[in-house]
Amino acid sequence: MTGPLTCENVHDMLSAYNDGELSDEEMRAVGEHLSSCVACGAESTRIANLKRLMKYWEGIEPSPSFREKVVERTKREIEGRRIIRVSKAVLAVIAVILLAAGAFFLGRHLKQRAEAESAKDRPAATSPQPDRRPRSE
Repeated sequence: MTGPLTCENVHDMLSAYNDGELSDEEMRAVGEHLSSCVACGAESTRIANLKRLMKYWEGIEPSPSFREKVVERTKREIEGRRIIRVSKAVLAVIAVILLAAGAFFLGRHLKQRAEAESAKDRPAATSPQPDRRPRSE
């Protein structure tokens, strides 16, 4: 190893450090960093505590009813997520339909408005005036 370790390097090595899986040089370098970095030291302590707790629970087996409850709850949650996904899909379709309808009616309105403006600008067509001269018979 060359030079001091960064927090990012140490973070990636903490689990192996706590398990004693690093080389002697790496163990020394990580140890030096941990002695001078409060944040990395706290993270190393959390990992070590978690590993101790996991060893404590290794021999404990949940009861069959616990397993059944976990499986049933998991199935309900998965089914609930499916409903949410379907609901989101339905809402997306409705949104697309509403946007299309809105675009259609807006286009229609703008076309009518343009035609009305165009009609104002055109001279009015004159209809032939009736002949009002007196008729001679």
